[in-house]
Amino acid sequence: MFSDKKFFAILRIVSDNIRKSFSWLFYSGLGIYIFVFFSALHQKNRILDIGIEYTCADVFTECLSKYYVYLFFLPLGLFIRQRIIGNSENIQLYLRYGKRSSIWKNNVLYSIIISFIYSFIIIVVIYISSLMLCRTAINWNTINSVYYMSCGDTNKQINFVEIILISFLYLYITMLSVNIVMHIAEVYSKVFGWLLVIVYIGLNMRGPLAFCRYNIDYLSYNNIWQFLLLQFIKIIVAVSAYFAGKIIIRKKDFYE
Repeated sequence: MFSDKKFFAILRIVSDNIRKSFSWLFYSGLGIYIFVFFSALHQKNRILDIGIEYTCADVFTECLSKYYVYLFFLPLGLFIRQRIIGNSENIQLYLRYGKRSSIWKNNVLYSIIISFIYSFIIIVVIYISSLMLCRTAINWNTINSVYYMSCGDTNKQINFVEIILISFLYLYITMLSVNIVMHIAEVYSKVFGWLLVIVYIGLNMRGPLAFCRYNIDYLSYNNIWQFLLLQFIKIIVAVSAYFAGKIIIRKKDFYE
């Protein structure tokens, strides 16, 4: 149990970080909207030039492709998380919390919340942009669709609501798992954390993860259960990283 002094100290820290999170997330959301809207507009014009209808479902699929997620959304989200949490593993917070494991739990909790809010903002921004640019929610059951052009077949099973839910799930799990793993690396060095992220991005862009249904594209929706199973691997990684972090942080010398 926390004493009253420790409780109010923690409450002040949480309140301050929540205030900072809204500020950072608001301006990030504005920047993401500008980026997503004009990127989707460019893609729409390119698709219309070849006589195919561009739909809201296509906006989601294109804007959550590996290029957008790993070269823009993920690095920005990690940077925001670093700015919000800051140096919460220093000696002052250690003395306030009394336990190193409490610091780790607190930071993981922040990562869970921030990843959720950040992913939700991205999905809302993509949704608003898609409504502004497209007249049709989804047309993947016709041959006059980007889906047919990409896969050579139609898809009559998936609907637009399912695409939104799957998109959010994919983005949130990706952000959270990478956040927690990066958090472990940051116990030693922030530079080491970013190096791990760069390696992970490389594996998804050009490495073995780039050639499986690990990331969202049109082919992912051919076998949605396989895609979701691969996302479950990220959950296992996140849970394993959480327990590994509890062990590692106990051994860290806060007085170095």
